[in-house]
Amino acid sequence: MNELSSDLQAAVSTDSTEVRKLSKSISVAQAWLGAALLLVWPLFNILHPTSFPWQATLHALSAVSMVVLGGYVGHHAIYLLRGVNQRIPVIRRLSYWCVGISALTIVSGNWAYMPYRGEGGARQRLLATAPFFHTVVMEFKEFICLLPLPLYVGATFLLWHKGAQVTHDSRVASVIGVLLITAWAFLITGAVAGISIAKVQFL
Repeated sequence: MNELSSDLQAAVSTDSTEVRKLSKSISVAQAWLGAALLLVWPLFNILHPTSFPWQATLHALSAVSMVVLGGYVGHHAIYLLRGVNQRIPVIRRLSYWCVGISALTIVSGNWAYMPYRGEGGARQRLLATAPFFHTVVMEFKEFICLLPLPLYVGATFLLWHKGAQVTHDSRVASVIGVLLITAWAFLITGAVAGISIAKVQFL
């Protein structure tokens, strides 16, 4: 009887381990699929009825990449607030990418903004048909989307300047975590505002 009970417990334990592995694999696959779809989606800007498809496509690709990367880094940053510092090497590597892609997003956004304000551009159409989306949403988006870059620069500077001290000093790690999570909040807010403007413009 004891042997049968032991066998059942071993089988249940094995099944639980396999279920956890399968669940983890499914979650990872879903995350990668979602990220891939988000990155492919901006390519459809080329088909939009606009006179500046390449500017819009480059900006959309960099912006969506930043949202995906920012979300991934923000997920790791949550652990810093909980005092778990083992992920700092990963965060340090990703922070450099955050600075670079964030800068590219701003530069490409300004490149797309010039035809946006030009003669016959989206600004004139929005002011004529939906002024709220330019005077409020667009102006709000312009400034909030600039904030992630200095936040990422600040977090990257602390990670580089403090070096190994970050692992042992929970206060510095918490500051870095707050910077990264705040940058993510600004990113997703700007992304929602930008998608809303694009949706209204192409209706």
